[in-house]
Amino acid sequence: MQVVFVHGVNTRDLGDGSYDKWVAGRSDRLNRQVFGGNANVISPYWGAFGLQTADLKTLPSPAAPVTTLGLGKGLGLRTKPASSKDDPAQILPLAQKDFAALIGTLSIIELAEASDKLSQEECQSVEDFWFAAAKIAAAQPRPKWVDELNSDKEFLERLNEEVSGVQTVKTLGLGTGGGNLVNMLSRFGADQLRSRTAAHQAQFLGDAMMFFARREQSEKVRAAVIETISKAAKTARSNGETLVLIGYSMGGGVLHEVLTDPECLSRIEEAISGKLQVDLLLNVGTQVGLFEELRLFSTETDGQQRLPPALHWWNVYDYNDTLAYLLKPVFPSAEDLRVDTSSHMGHAHQAYFDNSVFLQRLNARVLGANLIK
Repeated sequence: MQVVFVHGVNTRDLGDGSYDKWVAGRSDRLNRQVFGGNANVISPYWGAFGLQTADLKTLPSPAAPVTTLGLGKGLGLRTKPASSKDDPAQILPLAQKDFAALIGTLSIIELAEASDKLSQEECQSVEDFWFAAAKIAAAQPRPKWVDELNSDKEFLERLNEEVSGVQTVKTLGLGTGGGNLVNMLSRFGADQLRSRTAAHQAQFLGDAMMFFARREQSEKVRAAVIETISKAAKTARSNGETLVLIGYSMGGGVLHEVLTDPECLSRIEEAISGKLQVDLLLNVGTQVGLFEELRLFSTETDGQQRLPPALHWWNVYDYNDTLAYLLKPVFPSAEDLRVDTSSHMGHAHQAYFDNSVFLQRLNARVLGANLIK
């Protein structure tokens, strides 16, 4: 299987090895946990052609004084994230309420901490643990045993027992005393949420405006993606393999433009000496539907809507992801798939590929569509 993953905005290679490690980890999870361990995942990098600075002077700071606007001392409303001391039994009540959502959330936290501190082999052990836990959640949406427990410690010990054949992971989602989990599930305070999302959305606007408004500059993006798709499609055709294209965030828009623009498509088909046929086009947290409604794609200039050459076209979105839009209302042949990454609005857009429950369900859907040969 040949898989091309086109990244989204706010993706930059700083030259310190962190980007390569991040891509390698994501590719490994997709290969082992979604595509059956026989996928060659390729990730073309186009971040170098986007917004060149993240140090934007116009981003507001939460430390700035609040203007009262004639309201005396001001409203003074602030929402603070909960403290880990608020509730010593933080995890068990959530497990009893929504077991699958909790497993997804814990996997996000654990994978984030593991990627920063552990080796690749150790990270794989953490990933395997939570993927196995996600399978348990799929088979038992509400295990009876969670009602028999009295503490978080008992829950984590029992979870270890249920995930047979997997060594105990030391923190098992507790992170630094549970504070990370509390902050995530409390949906963050207003100030914290604003700070986390503002810079990302500014980068999104910069990269999106570059792609649609600066055609000469964005041609470099198209060229990088066209070259990668051509190589993957040629290999898939030669070996009789499945071809999967994944567009994450703005990467979905880039893929859509490349696959529907006649000139771009002809460059691919010339390189592979034949028609391009994509077995699965997977959009995750994308704005393709919105851009179509705004008529931003170059294929809309002649008034004709063109469709990508894909056998399956899935559009995955989390309702809490404010950068994800529906596709089916404007492209009836596409299928919208709503997921819940159990993340707050400030993190939902980044959470898809770190959530073991999402990866397990995607794997089940891929198997159901007979895409793994």
